[in-house]
Amino acid sequence: MNTISDRVKILVAPLISLVLVTISFLIQGHLGINLSDEGYLWYGAVRTLAGEIPIRDFQSYDPGRYLWAASWMGIFGDDGIISLRKSVAIFEFLGITGGLLALRRVTRSYSVMLPAGIILLLWMWPRHKLFDLSISVMAVYVAVLLIEKPTLPRHFAAGAFVGFAAFFGRNHGLYNFTAFLLVILFVWFKLSKSKLPTRLAAWGAGIVLGYMPMLMMIAFVPGFGGAFWDSLVFIVRYGSTNIFLPIPWPWTIPYGHYGTIDAIRLAIVGALFVVLPAFVFSSLLYLSTRKENTLRNNHLLIAATFVGLPYMHYAFSRADIGHLAHSIFPVLLGFLAVTFKIPTDAKHIRSGVVAFLLLLTCSPKTGQFRR
Repeated sequence: MNTISDRVKILVAPLISLVLVTISFLIQGHLGINLSDEGYLWYGAVRTLAGEIPIRDFQSYDPGRYLWAASWMGIFGDDGIISLRKSVAIFEFLGITGGLLALRRVTRSYSVMLPAGIILLLWMWPRHKLFDLSISVMAVYVAVLLIEKPTLPRHFAAGAFVGFAAFFGRNHGLYNFTAFLLVILFVWFKLSKSKLPTRLAAWGAGIVLGYMPMLMMIAFVPGFGGAFWDSLVFIVRYGSTNIFLPIPWPWTIPYGHYGTIDAIRLAIVGALFVVLPAFVFSSLLYLSTRKENTLRNNHLLIAATFVGLPYMHYAFSRADIGHLAHSIFPVLLGFLAVTFKIPTDAKHIRSGVVAFLLLLTCSPKTGQFRR
């Protein structure tokens, strides 16, 4: 009976995610369009649906996102912008579901998971980047699964996720390669000190499998391998994929030039650029000094910390709220993990922290959807 009950309860996370994503889509799925960014994704998906190859036939990110969107457009029988948004929303559903399943490790209270899901949903912005945002959330859940049971099959599955992420974006491949390598080494050193070469071999084999679609395209699609190599050379020569922006530290913002609401929003964004590295590095220090029995009760915090570490690079590569959103999900999940460790007799504190997170989530994005 307990097993059946647990299987039913695990469906609550995807159900909450489905409801939230559906409501979000119904509210804003038909509103606005950003031709310079969302149009870039739309064009790539339409050309892929027409039989062209990303990178080889048109300038693009890595093929995964275009093949995903084009496949769903084919299912919907329409290559319009709404079909694109539906395909992206389905991927968003997978991301939020992963985040809620990770949070189940620290709370089974659905009254708490619902506002936590809302927090994740509100940070899913901008919508043309939902692939990138969702992958960072999924990464935390996959890392939790690996830390819970560091078996060879789970090392292989974690590697497959790294390869899968790289097929959607080479930056995700690099971030997740770094994150999971650190997780594997940490688990081996702190929790389960055996068979490290075998674990790394299983993980590496998984990476090859997950990245196999890209490898197959390089090997068998005429002209793709050369175009892919040229795109890598361009990034190396340029040295970056983003135009750098000054980091908006809260003490550098000229508040007098803005109205009250905008000044508050900018202050919160600047504070989050402080919180991001402060949380990750303080958590690293905490975890590195804890003993095994404590670490076994902090799987989500471990996963969030090591995934959050490499993902910080994206926030600081172009320091605006859109890039901050790419990096903040592991920290949000880690912060919630710490919050839910507060004793149950202090529920009012937990509720207050979640409410505060909701406020922080909404405030920085005031006026953003007008863009």
